[in-house]
Amino acid sequence: RAPLVPKSRSRSFASRAWAWRFGPASGLSGLASASALRSQGRSRPVGVERGLTGSQQAWAGGPGSGLRLWVRVRPGLSLAPGVKMEYRRLAPVRFAAAADRDSSEAKYWRRFSTARVDHLIGVGGAIHFSPAAPHDFAVTNGARVSLYSARTNRSRHALSRFGAHAYGGCYRMGDGALLVAGDGNGRVKVFDVKRRNLLRDFKGHGAAARAVAWAGRTAVVSGSDDGSVRRWSLVAQEETDKRDASGDHVRAVACPEASGGDPNLVVTGAYDHQMRVWDWRMPNAVASWNCKAPVEAVMLAPGGGLVYAAAGNTVQVWDLLGSFKKVHEFSNHAKAITQITMDSAGSRLLTASLDGHVKVVNNATYEVMHSMRFPAGVIGLAVAPDNLKLVAALEDGSLVVRKRANPNATTTLKEKRRVDRLKGGTYSFFTRGKNALPSMGDVVASVGEKQRLKPYDKALQRFRYMEGLDLALATKNAVTIVSVLRELKMRRGLETAIGGRTDEALEPLLSFLVTNVTQPRYAPLLLEVTHIVLDIYAAEVGASMLVDELLKRLQQVVRSEVRSQEKGLALLGAIEAISTAARAVA
Repeated sequence: RAPLVPKSRSRSFASRAWAWRFGPASGLSGLASASALRSQGRSRPVGVERGLTGSQQAWAGGPGSGLRLWVRVRPGLSLAPGVKMEYRRLAPVRFAAAADRDSSEAKYWRRFSTARVDHLIGVGGAIHFSPAAPHDFAVTNGARVSLYSARTNRSRHALSRFGAHAYGGCYRMGDGALLVAGDGNGRVKVFDVKRRNLLRDFKGHGAAARAVAWAGRTAVVSGSDDGSVRRWSLVAQEETDKRDASGDHVRAVACPEASGGDPNLVVTGAYDHQMRVWDWRMPNAVASWNCKAPVEAVMLAPGGGLVYAAAGNTVQVWDLLGSFKKVHEFSNHAKAITQITMDSAGSRLLTASLDGHVKVVNNATYEVMHSMRFPAGVIGLAVAPDNLKLVAALEDGSLVVRKRANPNATTTLKEKRRVDRLKGGTYSFFTRGKNALPSMGDVVASVGEKQRLKPYDKALQRFRYMEGLDLALATKNAVTIVSVLRELKMRRGLETAIGGRTDEALEPLLSFLVTNVTQPRYAPLLLEVTHIVLDIYAAEVGASMLVDELLKRLQQVVRSEVRSQEKGLALLGAIEAISTAARAVA
């Protein structure tokens, strides 16, 4: 059973009538090749033994094991110089790929990769994308509104004309030429984005103006901690309407006009658990809904027919035009929801929460289509109008920019030259040309690279089976260990590798069996290895506490697996009985 290994290590092992020659299996194809065996000192091949029997050729480990093929040839013959004698390193065992459970929706959102992580000055808040290409975005953090470039994802400018903490910076709909934001002193300020000039500074709130929104091109709406909601005119440069919306802080404002709805309506959410609908033509609220939790954010669906409210860890959907009743309510987060936004198509609702997750929800079925994980609670979220970028502000002061490749993007010649141009003195300049393609006149020179073998490969090459198994177990890689065990089985060397061990040397193998013997991929081979271990060391039970404990754990694992399979079979039988009865009734 031991593999055939001649004692001498020379290239020729002469006997009275025959000599053993060796070469790779690929060069001899199971029998001696006339072109591979040539006479020493002659120009043509001489007699070659064809149709070699088992006594005239031997595999050390069997076909496919990567070992040398020993061929018995007549004395005076040698292998051709082109035949190399190399050990083929061990190939990992390949298992069937697991079924792809990701839907096309999940694959779409997984394409958003982290492009940049910035650290803000102070805790970030509102994030808003410019509606005009290339869709720069504004991040409100501390006493400023930072304007980020869509191309570099870096802050280009900052609007810092605030006397206190800034809140809710957002671009004007349509052109994105103006930006409005509130501050901790109750002021509402309007800026020219291009020139960074302060155009309007509205005063009137008695507390922080935490929520602002555009009501058309020439008016803005603000909600404050003083419980009021006000409308300001850029043309008249003064307050035009005021409503006492709540006795508590107003934290969310939305205007249906921005979604194609009635320009006279405004929706507010407050910490008194109420979401109210106001008509500037009427003195009192048109509708008031109890959300049963502080309202952190409100958003209108395209067309202005539905309004979404984030109250606690739930999202509530209300009918704004018809019955003024709750349409749906769902909860997918463990902590409070801080922000609601939509993709550009209006078909997906994205909710951000302090639990560090962003959920993508189907607007038609309200089913969670995908979930994104962030390292800290998310307090601000926005999606670019072209759906190519997603920006999140975290409660630890980080700003995470994720983007996906534009499938319709084309690189212009000018952009390509700018990318390809290298600066002197850089690492890229020093390593330039390494990816250059060969031209017509170039000659490709073959370079024989030395094969790098793993430590367990080197041990198997020298037929040191026990050492090879120990080195494989030291990797802690299940696929590598199973591959080595499979190779040892093909060589009929499992008993050699497993036997003759002390309790310390046997412990890694038993621990591996305890962990993986019930894995469906490895079970057929590992059960055979387990039987060999028990056959060899059955007489040693009780001699070592370490081995006894591992064998007891192995027994418990196997018994538990058997019980699970018995229960599964019983359940399968019950299901089949119910299915049969149902078909009979039908």
